[in-house]
Amino acid sequence: MVLFLILFAVLSAAFAAEAARLTDELRLARLALAESERRLAPAPTPPPPTPVRAFECRREHSGLLWFPILTAKDEEKLIVGVSSGLPHCLRCVRPLRLRSGRTEAWVCSACAARHPAEAADLKATDEVLTGCLSDFFARHPAYRPAPGLSAPKAARPAAA
Repeated sequence: MVLFLILFAVLSAAFAAEAARLTDELRLARLALAESERRLAPAPTPPPPTPVRAFECRREHSGLLWFPILTAKDEEKLIVGVSSGLPHCLRCVRPLRLRSGRTEAWVCSACAARHPAEAADLKATDEVLTGCLSDFFARHPAYRPAPGLSAPKAARPAAA
């Protein structure tokens, strides 16, 4: 009987040690499974991009008609782009074409009106864009230009 108790104690200790080892392996396997599920889980979907809206202005400058376009993200109240576009004929409201010859000139294909090339040079387009931005900020004070916007910055109206 004593021998039976000693045998029972030895076997119990062996089974307890084996159970502890198997429990540790099971815990490690569960941790590895949780880690692999975390790695293999699909990345969360990013929020949809903010739609961009275009605002068109109408400006007269140096005898030409311009339709500059500002693009903005409404949710962020941010101006993200500005484009002056082509100059248009003031009489016909048609886009002008740059013709070169002895002197460059902007020519209307409908009424043949000619305007000197300087009427739509870089300085003129900057003035058109600055005027359009000034008008836009006057009407939409909550908007601001995006950092690094490649357009002339208009002076913000003073807070009243």
